[in-house]
Amino acid sequence: MALNLKDKLKINRISLDFENYYFFLKGVEKSGKTTLARDLVLELYGRADAGLLLAIGKETGYKALDNIQALDMEDWSTFDETIEELINNRDEYSHIKMIFVDTLDELVELAEAETIAYSNRSTGKRVSTLNASLGGYGAGRKHLCKIVDEKLSALKKAGYGIFVIGHTKLKTIKEQGMAEEQEFQVLDSNLNSDYANIVAHKADVIATINIEREVNDAKRVIDAKRYIYFRNNGFVNAGSRFSNIVEKTELSAVNFITAIKDAIKNSMTEKISDEEFAKREK
Repeated sequence: MALNLKDKLKINRISLDFENYYFFLKGVEKSGKTTLARDLVLELYGRADAGLLLAIGKETGYKALDNIQALDMEDWSTFDETIEELINNRDEYSHIKMIFVDTLDELVELAEAETIAYSNRSTGKRVSTLNASLGGYGAGRKHLCKIVDEKLSALKKAGYGIFVIGHTKLKTIKEQGMAEEQEFQVLDSNLNSDYANIVAHKADVIATINIEREVNDAKRVIDAKRYIYFRNNGFVNAGSRFSNIVEKTELSAVNFITAIKDAIKNSMTEKISDEEFAKREK
């Protein structure tokens, strides 16, 4: 039977709803990542239960924050069961618009333990390391990436906005054929690229928090400001599917929302006023 494409063809229209996008936020410890998650929910929806923070493993920083809805995910089975519940009973959780995964680092650790356990169950050969799992040769790492991606993608498909939080570190880059004096540093995910790319390859926005300090002649810090980067500047690794998004803005939920809304508006082929944009949002 010939495939009838006419019923499937459609013109995509850019969405104004934040929950239709996939976000990856990176930053150093205590830079305000979880606070930003809380504030985004309150600014966007005006109610704390419109967001759900999944506190993975040992990441329980939310306990110092007021007015945030959160669940502790102490192991992979708890995470897995929670995802299944959120998906299978989506109607019961229709008030939840955004799900925050805090953090990817901790989720990778849980997935590593699950991969080793899965290898022991499925092969009948007991191993204790990821590298030895599923016969070795990188099979364990591939399985880990697969199960994490499956869970996050399933949440996205169920209609939740996804906001994954991770950490950063300075990485020294020396490309092939580059002399030692040509090495350079970038601020990027603290994870190996295959783990970071579980999220980075699918994210619509990769935002990176950078703390920029002003130092006086005595080499003392006299001022420090936190910025969110949405575009790569050669040092801070960030990016977005929105080509007209600002490079950076000072860290705040309001500024984050404004940057995304402006990027959405600037991506429309039909240019509209701020008033018309607000009307369409409603």
